[in-house]
Amino acid sequence: MTTVLSAVLVFILVEAALLIAIFLFRERPGTGAPRPGHGSTEVEVVWTIIPALILAIIAAPTVRAMFGTAEVPADAIEIEVVGH
Repeated sequence: MTTVLSAVLVFILVEAALLIAIFLFRERPGTGAPRPGHGSTEVEVVWTIIPALILAIIAAPTVRAMFGTAEVPADAIEIEVVGH
């Protein structure tokens, strides 16, 4: 459930940023071509760290669940299935 909630949160944040960018930076009549800009190292570092943290948060319960399902219970029944 943590993964689904994290994915929904990321989706909402990305869609909100997309809508803000669409409405704030749309072409308006009478305006010229936009000025070319250069990158910002601080923004690029933040945009790299935030997704890495989100992936780490998602990875922790996923790895825990994977190892939890890999253990064979002591009272497991072995069933042999032959397909024809």
